[in-house]
Amino acid sequence: MAYKEAQELYRNNRRQLARKLMGAPDTSQCPISREELEIKFREKLSKANNKADIKNFAGSAGHVDENLLLGPIGEEEVEEALRGIDRHSAPGPDGKKLKDLEAIQETDASRIPRLFTLWLKTRSIPESLKKSRTVLIPKCEDQDRLKNLDNWRPITIGPMLLRLFTKIMAKRLSKAVNINPRQKGFLAATPGCNENIAILKNVKGSKKNRKELAVVFVDLAKAFDSVGHKLLIGSLKRMKTPTAFVDLIRDLYTNNTTVIEGKGKPTDQIKIERGVKQGDPLSPLLFNIAIDPLISTLEQAGQGITMPYGDRMVNCTALAFTDDIALLSNSHAGMQENLKILQSYCDKTGLDINVKKTKGFHFTCKRKTFMKNHEAKWRIRNETIKYIPPGDTERYLGARIDPWAGVKEREWDEKLKTWVEGLRTAPLKPTQRLELLRVHVIPRLYFHLILTEASQNTLVKLDKII
Repeated sequence: MAYKEAQELYRNNRRQLARKLMGAPDTSQCPISREELEIKFREKLSKANNKADIKNFAGSAGHVDENLLLGPIGEEEVEEALRGIDRHSAPGPDGKKLKDLEAIQETDASRIPRLFTLWLKTRSIPESLKKSRTVLIPKCEDQDRLKNLDNWRPITIGPMLLRLFTKIMAKRLSKAVNINPRQKGFLAATPGCNENIAILKNVKGSKKNRKELAVVFVDLAKAFDSVGHKLLIGSLKRMKTPTAFVDLIRDLYTNNTTVIEGKGKPTDQIKIERGVKQGDPLSPLLFNIAIDPLISTLEQAGQGITMPYGDRMVNCTALAFTDDIALLSNSHAGMQENLKILQSYCDKTGLDINVKKTKGFHFTCKRKTFMKNHEAKWRIRNETIKYIPPGDTERYLGARIDPWAGVKEREWDEKLKTWVEGLRTAPLKPTQRLELLRVHVIPRLYFHLILTEASQNTLVKLDKII
């Protein structure tokens, strides 16, 4: 990297600079042709999923405060939402940036709140704001694997003004509805940690107490892209959200289009008839609401395990973080019942389980002898779920879980050495290197370490590298 490029990135986008120095793949080099992208995304986005039969699944208790959701939007809400948007957030297809909205707010602080309140009252979004652009983010660094579209994550970028509105509505909605406590996706302060720690404790606790334990890590195939818009609406009604809010979300998901930005020229406009838009502030919460009937039914009718939750013991059948779901049971037969509930929900809603990527483990103690994965493999329809052998691991929320040892400690010293070497050799001033180390490298390392049980020796070794 040249000195001029490094200094320009340090001034304008330090996060992108840190990603480059830490070896992240170049997000602009998708090798898939424009023609193939257009064909694939039309197949993925333009065929509506109208399955939404959730009447036989668990309902939702509680009351939704209509004024909390639909009351006038104030200046304070807009200003708080503006402060919460990343200053380097990419503009939508209209080219408007965060600074443009900030300029409007500084000139007339009542203008944006009055506009948003009008949208609430009319239950509609201007058609001009329903065009977006979709960029592709690589999921891995292997160049051969990146020739497959499945290894690219589509992020849909709408107009900045609409994203500001949905950010405000996401905060309101999260306060108004009661999501099942087993669903932590984008709701908990520590993303994913509680779920991993719970599994770790139950794996080790089951061994110590010689209890039976069955766990299956479910892979929902392209869940964000395939959830039906009718399911979104039906799930909001199940939550007893006001009709006016349901109408607003229905309009928000009507007549949307996007272009795919890959190699060269973007594709033509593609209609979005299914899925939630990855990249929109409301999408994770709407997906959580759509999956809530499944999680609640598993808790009520499934066969789980007893585990601590706060100051009491509860029955737990599922641990979920958006579409990352781990099913738990205290028996092999109980897990098969849980899988039946899962399959029924997918059949009724058009979601699909990737059985090849769904894996699990089971162990029990008989006559003082531990038996591992000794029962027949669980089945979904006519396919069998693979067992994870002791010693192997399965990735769940960034952690590697060993059926026998729990969350497994990863070797982070080599990875950290690569990151530090990238900083050391970069054409940066010493103070700039320290800033990137403090703000980007160490927090990323810390995020991964809290998902595992790092020994003191490991922490000392990492500290010496830094």
